[in-house]
Amino acid sequence: MTDAGGRNRRLLVGMHDGVCAIRSSDGGKTWGQGSVTPLAHAAARLTVSPAAPQWGYLAAYEAGVYRTEDGGESWRSLETYPSAYAHSVLMHPTNPREIYVGSEPAAVFRSQDGGETWEECNGFRAVPESSGWSFHGTRLSHVRDLRMAPNDEEHLYAGIEVGGVVHSRDGGSSWHQLHGTDDDVRRLGRPYDFLRTLVHHPDLSVPIDDLVVAVLSNVYDAHGGRHGGEDELVEAGRALSRLLNDDHERLQSILRRVVRT
Repeated sequence: MTDAGGRNRRLLVGMHDGVCAIRSSDGGKTWGQGSVTPLAHAAARLTVSPAAPQWGYLAAYEAGVYRTEDGGESWRSLETYPSAYAHSVLMHPTNPREIYVGSEPAAVFRSQDGGETWEECNGFRAVPESSGWSFHGTRLSHVRDLRMAPNDEEHLYAGIEVGGVVHSRDGGSSWHQLHGTDDDVRRLGRPYDFLRTLVHHPDLSVPIDDLVVAVLSNVYDAHGGRHGGEDELVEAGRALSRLLNDDHERLQSILRRVVRT
């Protein structure tokens, strides 16, 4: 999170046994760590509200769901969350009190009051293909990632490990399986999301809204393209970042080729 001038920056950091905020007042040259809120289990996913940057949520596996209202300085456990697992979390872009959490066995829970009360999106488990969702050993399938379409707040995506991708076009009331990818889903996002985390540049712009699915062995896009594995995508991002000080136009061209071919 960065202010309008770009000098004051804040990052929320989830660790194996806690969560904290780190801050910079000099544009990222130096950083200071805030107090750590201990967790009984590792942090899984963090999300911050674009509309209310002081608000954020944390899915912490077997430790449940947490909320901050002060930019990560303190966190409160949302004790009414109805599941023993919280693998992923998604916040509405304009309403910080509306959130979705992905659980185990694979299910999605929604709260419209900041996590004080919850309801299950019952249509999620009603997907016919859900009988084939599974996981390794004694664990069960779980919702590894949740995403919202950038131009449609009613269009939700859920990545299931192991079960593929399902989506809802009505805000989570009904769900349908998407076919065409491997089932072992690790992450969902747009090509821009994947590459922006690896290539940091204020002028970087990749105006592509395709959905990308990172699975155990390959990366797929919404148009059916199949790319290298997740490790290969990371290596591509690192190589691209080395071009930042060389030729920015060439970087933009290569980015477009990477996500389109």
